[in-house]
Amino acid sequence: MTTSRRAARAELRTTPVEGGPPAELYDVHAEVWRDFDLYCEWMRDHGWGAVDSDDSRDLPLRDRLVMVCGQGTHRDVDPADRRDNATERWAVANGLGQPEYPGFPDWGRLREMGLIR
Repeated sequence: MTTSRRAARAELRTTPVEGGPPAELYDVHAEVWRDFDLYCEWMRDHGWGAVDSDDSRDLPLRDRLVMVCGQGTHRDVDPADRRDNATERWAVANGLGQPEYPGFPDWGRLREMGLIR
């Protein structure tokens, strides 16, 4: 049984904000998170294909994305990790980073927007 509060929070997490993050970030079941090649293309299209680590600059895009998700091979990276990575990159790129830790998103603001729990 779902309470109205729980239903409202679930709806908030799946409703895109006009002028806000890409709609795919609200949809945990979007095809882009399940298909690694599509994910690589989506990240590249949004300009978030590279990580900022000096160690990774010479690696192919696929390997850099695997590094970001912290998994051994691209097949181990699950859809939730891909979505989380994209959400973090969107937040930082759009001024929702932590002032004291550049490159990391402001988790409180992402919660308020319904992008994370």
